[in-house]
Amino acid sequence: MNSNLKKELGRYFIDVSKLIIGGVVLSSVIDIGQIPRAWLLIMGFGIALLLAFFGLLLLNEKPES
Repeated sequence: MNSNLKKELGRYFIDVSKLIIGGVVLSSVIDIGQIPRAWLLIMGFGIALLLAFFGLLLLNEKPES
């Protein structure tokens, strides 16, 4: 895979994880939906951490020579 593509994909994953965290915080503050707050926080932050991890992995890879 092209190194520029890996960097862009890594940045994309990190941006999506930030959006998920924002959505989780907003939805828990305004208390919409029928999902329990604890479940929402656990799942939201878990998915955000997973995406951020993949994003950082892609950003930190050494370029192929």
